[in-house]
Amino acid sequence: MSNALQAAPAGASDIWEAARRACAEHGIIFRDVPADGKPHVADLADGRHGKGDGQVLVFPDLKGGWVANFHNGREVVQFWADAPGRPPSEEERAERDKRKAATQAKADADNAAAAKRAEAVIRAAIPTDPRTRT
Repeated sequence: MSNALQAAPAGASDIWEAARRACAEHGIIFRDVPADGKPHVADLADGRHGKGDGQVLVFPDLKGGWVANFHNGREVVQFWADAPGRPPSEEERAERDKRKAATQAKADADNAAAAKRAEAVIRAAIPTDPRTRT
């Protein structure tokens, strides 16, 4: 069951109003989406040429999210439950940076492991001439 349909925690109802307002301001037809931190496809208000050309994402903590209208470029516009368009606080910025660093560290480790596996495959595939072995 999505967070959109569950009883909202105190103050969380503002997130859906902020999402509706952001969608309306950017030509996106709002539809209920789960607050799972994943982008969900949305249609644009400009008719059949806008089918599936928008996205809506609501953060799992219900503090904000973003909308994107791909007819006006790939601009992503954030919205916030308590004040649409407000910049994140120092605490939110630090938390975001910490998550970003953890994600980057995992990606770096995954890439290093993949490079190691690729090197092993390449070394195994190189033919060796017994006359030139040292």
